[in-house]
Amino acid sequence: MEILEMAAAIGLRIKETPEAVRYEKAKKEYEGCKEINMALMEYEIQQQVIEHQKNAEEFDPQLIENVNARIDALYKTITEHPLFIEFEQAQAALNDIIKSVNQTIVEQISGKKPASCTHDCSSCKGCG
Repeated sequence: MEILEMAAAIGLRIKETPEAVRYEKAKKEYEGCKEINMALMEYEIQQQVIEHQKNAEEFDPQLIENVNARIDALYKTITEHPLFIEFEQAQAALNDIIKSVNQTIVEQISGKKPASCTHDCSSCKGCG
């Protein structure tokens, strides 16, 4: 089997892990949430207002203050939403699996444990 075929097989296997399944489910729910989508859309618009004000001839500090307060509120709404939190946690769990695979490959190529290895397996998921 060629190296790229082996990599594809690893990718397909990772896709079947509970972490990847959880990630895909969380991503779908997060992206499909109307409340989050509306907040993200307004967040983007508010950011554009700030940019426009920075380039405006007549700078309105009160408007900037109000828009920044709204941006902060939208950010909080988005990042504290349970679907966002689950998406972030699921993404981190999947990234951990991918990182472990990459570290294993590097270890096999170099013959050395990754520099981040503390040799205390209680601090990570171990070496496989």
